[in-house]
Amino acid sequence: MMKYVIVVPVKNESRFIEKTIQSITRQTIKPLFCLFIDDMSTDSTAAIIQNYSRQFSYMKYQTNTANSSQDEYQLGGHIVRLLLKGKRIIDSYHIDYDYLVKLDGDIQFDATFIESIWQKIKGDNYGIVSGTPYSIRKQKKIYNDSPPWHSRGQFKIYNKDCIEQIGGPPTMLGWDCADNIRAIEFGWKTKVFQVPEYRMSRAIGGKFSLARGRVNHGIGAYQLGYHPIYFILRTLYNMFEPPYFIGSCYMLYGYVNSVFTSDKKSLTSKQVKILRRLHWRHFRKKVTYQLERPISVVKEVSLNKLQNT
Repeated sequence: MMKYVIVVPVKNESRFIEKTIQSITRQTIKPLFCLFIDDMSTDSTAAIIQNYSRQFSYMKYQTNTANSSQDEYQLGGHIVRLLLKGKRIIDSYHIDYDYLVKLDGDIQFDATFIESIWQKIKGDNYGIVSGTPYSIRKQKKIYNDSPPWHSRGQFKIYNKDCIEQIGGPPTMLGWDCADNIRAIEFGWKTKVFQVPEYRMSRAIGGKFSLARGRVNHGIGAYQLGYHPIYFILRTLYNMFEPPYFIGSCYMLYGYVNSVFTSDKKSLTSKQVKILRRLHWRHFRKKVTYQLERPISVVKEVSLNKLQNT
């Protein structure tokens, strides 16, 4: 049986947190401990969590006072600091667990989510894994594409030995990519599984304005060491997905501005080489798929015509 604990960093999630809590409590494999780190919410987030914590003994609420001067939810390093603070608190209880789960406070997932992940990873050398995120737009599922090794930041499942070996994710934008690369360097497998899926109540970066969210993506790409050509190709690719041209422009601004104003890096030169190798491998596969797809469609149509004559 999977022995796991959960850390949920939250700030002003009163609209969505109850759905996340209900997803946790419905799991067929229950957590040993679930800690909510509240980053000084000013809405009813605290009251909602505390109400549920009185009903479920494994659920605890903790206020983070170190960020009391900030009014907004923060990405990047601050999220990682809350995650690692939660881990230290859980470890102080001397709980015997094998996996640490990091959740956002605005996601929903099926009752068998953890059990499904466990069936995929048990007995194997997986260090960090996730399911596939989606959001709903105009009554349709919208997926955010990522390489198969890039476990997603909204719902991360860390092998305890792995997260301790890599020293945790870096406290910077792009941390949810960098932790995968660090794990791969140490010989761990990382994976985003197509199934199970989880629903994000907002699109990625939805807590922020379009400009800020996309600029942050560009900054994170620079700090991770994206190859400039790969980054340009990625921005061109993103022009065909919402928010189309303007979103790509914001990403490009964040990256280029960082070239001249920032010397921060979240990966070593060796790790950057690993990242770039994985990026180009994924890129080649996508290009090959797109080139072969029309041929496959033509063949399928031709075969159907033959069968119908």
